[in-house]
Amino acid sequence: MGTVPPLYLANLSEEESLTMFVRCAFDQGQEKNHPDLMVMAKEIVSKCGGNPLAVKTLGSLLYSKKKNRSDWEQVRDSKMWQLPDDPLTSLRISYDLMPSYLKRCFAYCSILPKSREFLNLDLIQLWISNGFIQSSGNNQELEEIGRHYLEELWSRSFFDVVIEDYPFLTFRVHDLIHELAISVAQTESSNMKVPTQDISSRTRHVSFPDPSLLPKDEVSGTLSKLSRVRTIFLSEDGSSGEFFLERCISRFKHLRVLWLQDSSFDQLPLTNCLVPLAV
Repeated sequence: MGTVPPLYLANLSEEESLTMFVRCAFDQGQEKNHPDLMVMAKEIVSKCGGNPLAVKTLGSLLYSKKKNRSDWEQVRDSKMWQLPDDPLTSLRISYDLMPSYLKRCFAYCSILPKSREFLNLDLIQLWISNGFIQSSGNNQELEEIGRHYLEELWSRSFFDVVIEDYPFLTFRVHDLIHELAISVAQTESSNMKVPTQDISSRTRHVSFPDPSLLPKDEVSGTLSKLSRVRTIFLSEDGSSGEFFLERCISRFKHLRVLWLQDSSFDQLPLTNCLVPLAV
């Protein structure tokens, strides 16, 4: 698959869309050997409405399918195209055709702070801590399996890698991809950004980008619903952060990950109710 730079600011013409799709879906020059797939490529591209992210993700998806005609037909004929015009439609098609192990890992990305750059090894550790990566039985380390998962999502254009210094990759999630992750995660994850935001008792992963925006009594009320939370992202320190952290540590007995990036806490509150966390 050729290298395709992010082109998300403006819609493409149909000719530009087809060029990008071909670069993503075929090795260089190989489209000439598949005239039947090129016919379907034009049909798929016409459904994307010039959305470059849609073109790129679907092209990358079909590259992974090894030129299987039935897979191309499945994308072209998806009932998702019949839904009202929505930029997430084509992205949802790509998600629906993921293997289940990738779906879990991708949905978890809804908890990542929007537009933030992340290191691949950090995300892999978050997946491992939540039990999303299982041993394959052939003596592979979980970290190695996690790298394969992340690189597969990258190859499908669900991640943008901004710094590549293998084995270290710094990546970010495009805003529309992040919206898709939030959509498929449903009540499993929540980003608490504003007062009075409703939250489900089923939520397992929660982010507080700025706890200072939430009154302390509301933080207490929110926490009272979340006894089974496994992941918490806290992106602030200070008095509100300290108050929040004390409540987190004392209440969440099922917590697997407490992410304190950009915080300056010297130590965590003492407690006897938690096993060691990924901090």
